[in-house]
Amino acid sequence: MKKKIGIVIGIIIFVIVLLALYYIYNNVIDHDSLSGTAPAGGTDSQETAPSGSAGSGEAGQASGDSDGDVPGGSEGVPDAAVIPGDDPGSTAPNAEADAAKELPEAPDFKILDADGNAVSFNDLKGKPIVLNFWASWCPPCIEELPIFDTLSQELEGEVTFVMVDLVSERETIESGKAYIAENKLGFPVYFDVDRDGAATYGITSIPTTYFINADGFIETGVVGGIDRDTLKRGISYIY
Repeated sequence: MKKKIGIVIGIIIFVIVLLALYYIYNNVIDHDSLSGTAPAGGTDSQETAPSGSAGSGEAGQASGDSDGDVPGGSEGVPDAAVIPGDDPGSTAPNAEADAAKELPEAPDFKILDADGNAVSFNDLKGKPIVLNFWASWCPPCIEELPIFDTLSQELEGEVTFVMVDLVSERETIESGKAYIAENKLGFPVYFDVDRDGAATYGITSIPTTYFINADGFIETGVVGGIDRDTLKRGISYIY
């Protein structure tokens, strides 16, 4: 009799355990993260564009990790979002919207040039500027760099390209220089050694690009990798 009771109790415990596991599986475990699919409503690999903008960069981006590669948050500088326009394929600025908005001034920050000289961003102003934050470990960054290089040569003397390599535990001045040399990229490269630029512009992921007019005001920007057409559309806002 005692043996039968023990068997019954064992079965009951087994059933309870199964029910508990079933409940945990259906109500606690994030199946999206297990399957690798993004949960409904968004994805961690892409920034959510600010209200009123058209979206985010076309080719994705690489987010900073726990090492603090990409610091975030800065007051006075708008979040970069995909370049606005009348439609996603539009290459012309929305003049009506531009006239209505008050443009923020592009703040100054300190960087080093390839020779190790300290450079003030304000000293680079005077012409339209394409300001890009990147790193050689970032896949969407290295994918778009040749596009920036080609257009920087086409617009040499007309538009200034300020390509800022974010120095971190994963990125050194040497690794950035080596990548530029190996890939024969001709644009001037600068190094954000103290992360002054990243902090000043609130960079939370890379690549991030700002388009700054000749008067030193930010017209628009993009979070994430961009193609040639998008880069040209951004430049059309400032040149």
